[in-house]
Amino acid sequence: NRGVAFGRKRENDRAIADYTQAIELDPTHARAYNNRGMVYVRQRLFDAAMKDYTRAIELDPTNAKVYSNRGAVYLDMEDENRAMEDFSKAIELDPAFAMAYNNRGTVYFRNEENERAMEDYTQAIALDPTPAMALHNRGLVYLRLGDIESATADFFAACGLGYLLACNQMEEIGDFGLGVKR
Repeated sequence: NRGVAFGRKRENDRAIADYTQAIELDPTHARAYNNRGMVYVRQRLFDAAMKDYTRAIELDPTNAKVYSNRGAVYLDMEDENRAMEDFSKAIELDPAFAMAYNNRGTVYFRNEENERAMEDYTQAIALDPTPAMALHNRGLVYLRLGDIESATADFFAACGLGYLLACNQMEEIGDFGLGVKR
């Protein structure tokens, strides 16, 4: 589909135009709504993305990725209750969906529910062969709990997978004189 190709090239206006045309041709095309929603998110047009994700869910209520995508928008909009509902529904629909666990862990982390955040991040790591983001996020929980050694191990592993935020976190830990060096 051309919309996907334009989206990959970050030609957002062209991608939106193609998805809109696909929706006009087939108003029941759930994937077109989802994909257009992803482009809207890149443009930080959260209300438009939310409408498209909600329509995609109405058309295909079994698609875990759409729930997770909408949950991410709720998270960006700081509506953590709705984000939690969507991430939990995504996990219910697809128990092997690592990103949904990672994202739900972020809701728990923001709410300082450290044990639950740790459980979700650990599950995401178990499910994903390259879990850089989940490793970084679990490292943040360890850091919050004062377990510098475990935090450093997770940051080091995530940094090794190319996750720059984890590399930066390791540098910050080192800067605080905690004996951690890269």
